[in-house]
Amino acid sequence: MSGSLRQSGIPPLGEIAWGTHFCHFFETTEDLLEVVVPYFAAGLEQEELCFWLVDPPLTEESARDALRNAVPEFERYVEAGAARFQSAPEWYLRGDPIDVPELTRAWMELIAESQKRGFAGLRASAAVSWLKHAQWDDFQRYERQIDEAVKGKPMVVLCSYPLSTTDAAGILDVADSHQVAVAKRDGKWDVVETPALRLKQLDRRNQQQAALVALGLTAIRDRNLGVLMNEAASLAAANEDDDAFLQSMGNVLALAIERNAHEEAERREKELAESALGKLHAIESITDAALGHMALDELLAELLARLRRALDADHAGVLLLNETRTGFTVRAIDGVASSVAAGMRAPLIVEGKAIGVVTVSSTAERQFTEDDLDLLRMVADRAAPAIERSRLMESVRAARERLESLSRRLLTVQEEERRRVAIELHDELGQVLTAVKIGLESMPAQLSESIDSVDRAMRTVRDLALELRPAMLDDLGLASALRWYADRFAQQTHVEMHIAIDEVPHLDAALATTCFRVAQEALTNIARHAAAKNVWLDLHRSPAELELAIRDDGTGFDVDAARERAARGGSLGLVGMEERMSLAGGSITISSAPGTGTEVRARFAVGDAP
Repeated sequence: MSGSLRQSGIPPLGEIAWGTHFCHFFETTEDLLEVVVPYFAAGLEQEELCFWLVDPPLTEESARDALRNAVPEFERYVEAGAARFQSAPEWYLRGDPIDVPELTRAWMELIAESQKRGFAGLRASAAVSWLKHAQWDDFQRYERQIDEAVKGKPMVVLCSYPLSTTDAAGILDVADSHQVAVAKRDGKWDVVETPALRLKQLDRRNQQQAALVALGLTAIRDRNLGVLMNEAASLAAANEDDDAFLQSMGNVLALAIERNAHEEAERREKELAESALGKLHAIESITDAALGHMALDELLAELLARLRRALDADHAGVLLLNETRTGFTVRAIDGVASSVAAGMRAPLIVEGKAIGVVTVSSTAERQFTEDDLDLLRMVADRAAPAIERSRLMESVRAARERLESLSRRLLTVQEEERRRVAIELHDELGQVLTAVKIGLESMPAQLSESIDSVDRAMRTVRDLALELRPAMLDDLGLASALRWYADRFAQQTHVEMHIAIDEVPHLDAALATTCFRVAQEALTNIARHAAAKNVWLDLHRSPAELELAIRDDGTGFDVDAARERAARGGSLGLVGMEERMSLAGGSITISSAPGTGTEVRARFAVGDAP
């Protein structure tokens, strides 16, 4: 492989490693060309095989012209086969759904071809304006597969997505399946490392720190340089592209070699080794692997408590940089700080960037030593990745909670709008039709057909209003609304209804609405698909739980297959019921198989209220 780092041609990125899979968001064709053209120009200059998958409004010819204007010797590269162009839909749409294994195999063949023909590697770019909504999930599975497949391969991939057709959820999907996201708007570059990449980097850094500690222990305990060198060679091979790690490992080796070369200083070396071993044990006791799996507040509390015990300090604290990196916020403290105290601090650094500081202090009579400061610094270095990981996970959890809150609000707004429309249909339009009917009845008999039409319109308005929001759900409660809906369902579908409904007074309005909508969706599915003759609807209340069960003797269906169809954009009835139940804090079980009928059972926690 010719060089582990490649010039990307994109100013804010600079050099990138082989195996980089990143994405680009653009608004106009000019935005697209401004990124892709210098990206390929850099690849041609570095003797790479450049493969441009072109998507409208660009054509293969316009892409050639754009690259020809940017690369003085473009025709020489074309003659050498270094510049290729192909239609993106033609490349990707080899099957329906998108054939992920076949596409992955095709990329691997191109990599092999590039090496066989003497190129340094493969550089590819594709815009995905062609992508339809129904193909989105399949394509994102392909993106995640390619992200794994190109790791360690002599290939870099740039995927360009149009902002005009990519919604907020889509942008999150794209960012999650790529290592880096790039965009240029109003002349300014934005480069974002995705949370998934940051977590992987922090995991790797944590593993490297543990490996360095293990190597240090080997250097201290085993005086056999051969064993140490073999272990170091294995670590170097696994981390050959990380200069900082190799430098740290070199420092460990240099210390071990120096000790071996100066046997006359054996006593001093022994003292240093024992001191280092003590520090390593202290670090291990403070920052063992278990801390990396704790929530942030729990992790910091445990870390500071252990640090205080190890250093015999009166107070310890962690201050973290705020999001704007303009100041510190006290995130955790342990012990009581003294107004007159001796103290020391060490920065928390992750990937060369400070994220905060850890401090310890004691009374003025206590003086910390250089060994104490060294220990604090090593603890900070080891704990920083775990703290940053926990903080990222905390941000992810907060984002998920905000999303759930927005989903609940959306359902509330939908119900409020249904209720408003139902009232307007019933009160406003219903009154108008009633007035028209009265007027028509006072006219000659030949207008009877018009009167019949108005009657049908009034029934339609009433049915629509009841479908949108049954008034009795608000006026008489859930039990009455379910009985009315079940009777109406039986009249419309001619099935035999078996109803067993308990009275449930004092029920929360949102919970009653969720329960009614689940029943409504289940009965609608029976009418559409089940061909049932009998339907059982049960609603029972226990002191702590409300249970709704709807069962039929219809044709049944494959539940897993139905969920897969919903995931591909098919009917969302099952997903809708499950989402409503999740937001209401309940649970739902759907049991069915072809030929055995279907049962939907929903449970809601309602406390001990009567």
